Amino acid sequence: AIMDAFLGLLELPDGRFDVNQVLALLEVPAVLSRFDLGETDLPLIKRWLRETTIRWGVDAKSRAALDLPDTSEHTWQAGLERLLLGFALPTGETRLYEHILPYDAMEGESARIMGRLQRFTRQLFALSDRLAGEHTLDVWQTLLLAVLDDFIAASDAFENEREALRAVLGNLADTGSAAAFTVPVSSDVIRAWLRHNLNTGGNLRGFLWGGVTFCTMVPMRSIPFRIVCLIGLNDGAYP
Repeated sequence: AIMDAFLGLLELPDGRFDVNQVLALLEVPAVLSRFDLGETDLPLIKRWLRETTIRWGVDAKSRAALDLPDTSEHTWQAGLERLLLGFALPTGETRLYEHILPYDAMEGESARIMGRLQRFTRQLFALSDRLAGEHTLDVWQTLLLAVLDDFIAASDAFENEREALRAVLGNLADTGSAAAFTVPVSSDVIRAWLRHNLNTGGNLRGFLWGGVTFCTMVPMRSIPFRIVCLIGLNDGAYP
């Protein structure tokens, strides 16, 4: 899940920041944990996004960059501004403030969740600038390791997969050095290199490596072993 989420983070800036794509990233436990959110917060976040009618696009400017009308309706900026104003300036959803209708269903603990959602989206949208342009492989390695630290929680629950991904990223500069390759490349090249190395294994041990395999119980994933042991199962955590 962490590998897929990381590739999704790198691909998102080239897309429209569709609400379902963003939610798919946020639903990854390692990403949720990094922003101090939990699975129980997701239903409320999904309701906010639905009721503030966020659909796609960071803001009007990002839509204009796609040669589309530069309107802010149904963008992330429009919806998030409604959430912030609903907390700071509730009006009963009957009055506009600076042409924005505050979303009033904000109180108590929901303000904490909203603040963490805002932090997640700010960092997510900043990826467009962080991953833009062409860089040498050693610069890309530094950038990607920073993205990993910013979005994937460093905790025991995710340590194996996280460290395996760090090992693959750690080979990026070494690969360029060994080939005497110093030409700056775009993010498209880096994503292709990552897909190849993650798919073929690189320094990663595969799911069916032999011996004892440790893995998460991902829904709909087959576990083709004669003996399956559940470790650290909390009440209400399965399936």
